[in-house]
Amino acid sequence: MTRGPVSILPELGSASLRPAVCTRGDGRGREGVWKTVRPIATVWSALVPAASFYLVLTVAAAVFAVVLRSRRFTVVPALFVSVADAVLLYSVFLVGFLVAAPQPGAGVQQVRLVPGTDLGVALQAAPGDVLPWLQLAGNLLLLAPFGALCPVRFSWFRGWGRLLAAMLLITCGIEFLQYTVLTGRVVSADDVLLNATGALLAGLLTRHDRSEERRVGKEG
Repeated sequence: MTRGPVSILPELGSASLRPAVCTRGDGRGREGVWKTVRPIATVWSALVPAASFYLVLTVAAAVFAVVLRSRRFTVVPALFVSVADAVLLYSVFLVGFLVAAPQPGAGVQQVRLVPGTDLGVALQAAPGDVLPWLQLAGNLLLLAPFGALCPVRFSWFRGWGRLLAAMLLITCGIEFLQYTVLTGRVVSADDVLLNATGALLAGLLTRHDRSEERRVGKEG
């Protein structure tokens, strides 16, 4: 008896690495696991050489920036600013690649507007099936570098409301791009919520440093 399709699993970040649908039973057994993992393996096999090449260019640009900035600032501030800029640029590349990377075996496009749908998929996954949880973790981490470093480099982002608005704009833009341009993607409210939440949590990591910097500035 033929069984109908059910919603599936793995997508890392808002860059859909999961097919929109699969037949029931995928992810079970050796053959099913390969069908589930294959789209991720294909994308990552293309990402590794591109990311490595871009990493070399980013490091070279950061070194060049340190040399130029050290003429105006001491070495430590010049190094800090240059590294922050390099991480931001490299993050832009990674996010863009993951969002735009072709997805093998893309299925029917889906729109999930009910928050918690992806979490429900993860909770209902078979024992040992970590791919739905990887999807959620990827969404949480996708914009974290921007949440942590944008307030450090640009004073406009130092207000929590502005940072949240900017991150929501970015993640909604990603989802809109997936819905209008890219095929076979899953547009999910959970993606938006997790992307923005991860960015805000990352902003907490650099909040103390920014507060200390402002306090020292006032005392000076």
